[in-house]
Amino acid sequence: MSTAKVYIIEDQSCFDERAIAEISKHLPASRLEKAARYRRPIDRKNCILVYYLLMYGLKKNFGITQVPEISAGEYGKPYFPWCGIHFSMSHSDRGVCCGIADCNIGADIQDTDIKYDEIASLVMSEKEQEMIFASASPQTEFARFWTLKESLLKFRGTGINGDLKNIDFSASSGEVFTYGGLKFHSRTNSSFCVSACTGTISPEFVRIDGLC
Repeated sequence: MSTAKVYIIEDQSCFDERAIAEISKHLPASRLEKAARYRRPIDRKNCILVYYLLMYGLKKNFGITQVPEISAGEYGKPYFPWCGIHFSMSHSDRGVCCGIADCNIGADIQDTDIKYDEIASLVMSEKEQEMIFASASPQTEFARFWTLKESLLKFRGTGINGDLKNIDFSASSGEVFTYGGLKFHSRTNSSFCVSACTGTISPEFVRIDGLC
């Protein structure tokens, strides 16, 4: 039976400096170097935390204690070239997520305080724009549509090279639904929206509140 989990950290403060130091002991040098290149402390922390979620998910679901070699597809999508496990990582200022599955998966997270006014017309369909600007919480509505589009493009492995306006989620409602024959799960809280996409089963969200 297929499995598709999206591990989510909703509050990075649950991981103090001691926890980050402990996690860092188990990270490859390449990930630590990548984290160090970020200017903002929150980005450095999230770069470490999202890899921690990947390690946790691999061990929890597949019994793998060492992250396999990671390669990148034509448009930069990371993948494991030598095993049938798929993953998708994302982080924002207020949240971190990592989807792990034995089928293709795309996951994305976005803060709900995003500035959407100037870009909505560039990335949203006309119907989506109408819903955003008519919403009592337009930033949240924008973030929901954005993460759904991003999760789909990550699933496809194309990044944002496609025409986002032609992807229309305006008719999609509820947390779990099907769009274009694919399975989606989307959830919004006061801080961020997270969405995931797979081709076979609805992704399950799992909250992580500290070292496991």
